[in-house]
Amino acid sequence: MSTTETFHKRPAGITVSCWILGLNAIAGLRGATLVREKFLAVDPRALRAPASTVAASMSAVAFAYGATALIAAIGLWSMRKWAPHAFVAWVIAVCSYTAVGLALLRIPTDTGSLLGVACFVVGFVVIAFAWWRYIRRSYERAGAL
Repeated sequence: MSTTETFHKRPAGITVSCWILGLNAIAGLRGATLVREKFLAVDPRALRAPASTVAASMSAVAFAYGATALIAAIGLWSMRKWAPHAFVAWVIAVCSYTAVGLALLRIPTDTGSLLGVACFVVGFVVIAFAWWRYIRRSYERAGAL
């Protein structure tokens, strides 16, 4: 902790957020190592690019997903001023992972499948926005901003 920042009591909801982000960090970083092998064994007709390109791209985005989750969890745990921004970076990494996956994988183009993907993405963004607002309110109440 730097000398310009003071210690702030961490609310229970922030602690739960840290645990959730920590589990996402483990999943993302583990996924970055597993994705490469999995996509090299996938049927090439399911991919929109060569398997090696898909594997490298998905692995890189999974690593960014895991790394940003870890950084956000550490920042929130320590109640650092930059932690809400790190949370936003994690949300962007999640959305990027989804966008890269949609761009490189052939998903069914029927209306039901596309509607399901759209509902998932919109639902995630709504939940992430509410979660971010909670983090901001908690930081304001704790005087950490």
